[in-house]
Amino acid sequence: MREKNTTHNSAPKPSKAQRQRLEALARMPDDQIDTSDIPEIRDWSHAIRFSRRPRTVTVQIEADILEWLKRQDQDVSKGLNRILRLVMDLTSRVRKRSTAA
Repeated sequence: MREKNTTHNSAPKPSKAQRQRLEALARMPDDQIDTSDIPEIRDWSHAIRFSRRPRTVTVQIEADILEWLKRQDQDVSKGLNRILRLVMDLTSRVRKRSTAA
C-alpha cells in the first residue's frame, strides 16, 4: 500500500467578528467563562484521541467489492471509511469485553 500525505482543510475561515470574539475569549480567565450549559467531564477513561485527517493511499480492491461500494454510496471513499471505522469500533469493543471477562 502506498501512502501520500495530503492537506485537508475544509473548514471555512472565521469571520472578523468571530475572530474578535475568540481572541477576547482567549484573553479571559477560565473562571470568568460561562460554561453552565456544558456538562463537566470528570471521567476521561474512555476518551480516544485520534486524527481524522485524511490520507491518500493506493490499495487494490476486488472488483465485486468495488462495484458493491459504488452501488451503496456515490462517494466510494466515504463508504469505505464508514465500513472500516465500523469494523475498527466493533473490534475494539470485542477486545475490551474479552479482557474484562
